[in-house]
Amino acid sequence: MHKVTLQKPPFTLKLANFFGTFGYLSVILEWFWVFGLILYPYLNNLKLMPPSEATHPPEPLFAVNSTVALIIGIIAILFCLAIVIYAAYAIPRDVAKTSSQVAHNAAKTLVPTITHHKRLNKKEYKRLSYVTLNVLKFIAVIIPLLTILIFQPSSGLPANIIAILTTFFAACAILNFGLQTTIAKLAKLDYEKIW
Repeated sequence: MHKVTLQKPPFTLKLANFFGTFGYLSVILEWFWVFGLILYPYLNNLKLMPPSEATHPPEPLFAVNSTVALIIGIIAILFCLAIVIYAAYAIPRDVAKTSSQVAHNAAKTLVPTITHHKRLNKKEYKRLSYVTLNVLKFIAVIIPLLTILIFQPSSGLPANIIAILTTFFAACAILNFGLQTTIAKLAKLDYEKIW
């Protein structure tokens, strides 16, 4: 039998995917921010929370020894901290991989339409799908920015704060995607392996 050795991805690919991850997270935060601003007036009018009637703090159900409570509290805090550390590592990676997969599939679907089903060689197809992917990323960044700048939702926040935060999210996404593209071009990475 022959051995199969797995190659570790090069550092430049990891670095490009690192910036791509933060680019996708910036886009997701930008979209959440915009949806929150647009939906806030509607959700505020629903009055989902009943008015609070409690004026005094509730009485504890039972008294616990302070040492036991301290130990239980420390264990709970360490458990929560472990979950936060794992989530801080795993969630962005998984979000970026899924977002990348969706974006790559969309780009591959659009390439035949863009070329009017003209036959392309493998190199041209890869290049065109990568350019299409970057255009889709740019569109995903620009749509929420233009939505906020054109429609200016009334959420109770000053318009300049809304514009500054939306522009900040858009700038972070463009900067991260730009760094990703620059690293990929300089290191001549395979476009299909870039998130």
